[in-house]
Amino acid sequence: VRENRLKAGDVTFGIPEEEVTIKIGTYPKMPREDLRKILLDEISSYKIFENDYPVLNIVKLGEENGRERILLVSIPRKRVVRWINIIRKAGLGLSRIELNPVSCFRAIKFLNKKNLTGSGALVFLNTFKTTLIFFKDEDILFLREFDIGIENMEDNEEQWVNEVSNTISYYSRAEKKIVEKMLISGVEKIPETLLSSLSDKLGIKIENEDQIKGVPIHLLAPIGLSLSRLGDRININLIPRDIIERPKDELKTFFLGLFIFIVGVLIISLSTYLINSQKTTDMAIRGTKDNLKRIERSLEDLKGVEKEYKRLSDELKKLKDVTGEFESIKLSLISKIDSLKGDVVIVGISMDKENHINLNVVGNRFQSIFSYRKRLIESGYFSDVRIGRMEKRGGKGVASTIEIEIKGEKGD
Repeated sequence: VRENRLKAGDVTFGIPEEEVTIKIGTYPKMPREDLRKILLDEISSYKIFENDYPVLNIVKLGEENGRERILLVSIPRKRVVRWINIIRKAGLGLSRIELNPVSCFRAIKFLNKKNLTGSGALVFLNTFKTTLIFFKDEDILFLREFDIGIENMEDNEEQWVNEVSNTISYYSRAEKKIVEKMLISGVEKIPETLLSSLSDKLGIKIENEDQIKGVPIHLLAPIGLSLSRLGDRININLIPRDIIERPKDELKTFFLGLFIFIVGVLIISLSTYLINSQKTTDMAIRGTKDNLKRIERSLEDLKGVEKEYKRLSDELKKLKDVTGEFESIKLSLISKIDSLKGDVVIVGISMDKENHINLNVVGNRFQSIFSYRKRLIESGYFSDVRIGRMEKRGGKGVASTIEIEIKGEKGD
């Protein structure tokens, strides 16, 4: 950049997909701040956010029957700050951090809109992840990602095809839309065996062009990043809000300092004038005495405020004690659930109500899941244990969800 005397003060950075968590869910309509608090509580238990704070991007994808379909893109704050520092050390300014699959979609939309007419899906292959973007007439309707990419494709090709097929089936049922075609991007060369397996499984048109309007498909994401100012229905920027606002705060600080300086000059000028005018000085002294009396009366009034502050501080301490006790009970329950898992692997756990726990588990076979449910029931800590949807994952075992109702009379 320096050798060619280029100015790069406004850079858009595509974050690696393995750094980001994507989640789609439906929620009742509510103010955005309330929804933000709910989503923050949901994902804070994810292992990726252990000892870190999530940076959230919330995007509304649609609305049906009074409920909103929400796309949540999140990343640990420390990872974002690390990338920001790397970019700044390179002498570049940063205005946006977004997802490569979304920028790839933007580039295709800019270069050749015909590729995005009708109903279809864009499959973005990365090193360790695959992201599916479902669209209709240039608008993004749905996203989903899973942890299989080019690096681990050779050992997981069948599972990758099944994941893509299952996602398309779910989308077709949920949205009542048929996927007419599929575009594949993200890498320079896509294995022919993979395309053949996918075509045989899905039975839909797969568009695997080497170039779009002269641009190689593996360079579409960088092109899309450079077009970020065009604006999208899905607007993602993973730079934390406080870092975005920091330049504005620095400007405010500058003007505040300037204001204080001007006020100081005026005070000095006024003081000089008072020294040269005895009469004005005497009046100022009398006014000062009056002000001191008012301050004394104000201090008397503040005694009651001090007592109220002490009372509120005591209430806050009690609230913190209750919160700490609740967290202790929650951790104890999670520990008991984990101790009973046997040969089952717990891949996700959340508590969406006061006495309701949801588990995502994987077992070697169906019997493993049922045995785990039996152990949970026999433990005596739960009033109801229900197995949700069970799905066989190729040769990788059985995935299932388990809903647990905690006994209300238990103390731990």
